[in-house]
Amino acid sequence: MWLSNRDHVAVIERAVLADSARWPDPGIVVNGMSANQGMLWDVETTRRLIGYEPQDDIWRQLA
Repeated sequence: MWLSNRDHVAVIERAVLADSARWPDPGIVVNGMSANQGMLWDVETTRRLIGYEPQDDIWRQLA
């Protein structure tokens, strides 16, 4: 797993500003990671619950 600084700031911002009315419980746990090719962790729940859209990919950073 790799999380860029930009994506880290974005996931924290979205978590703070998210509308909790759509959450299944008063508190939730979500995955935050960058949009890495072949990533094993699913961030679909994070997208749905807090509106997080990762931008960076470690493999593009290294190229």
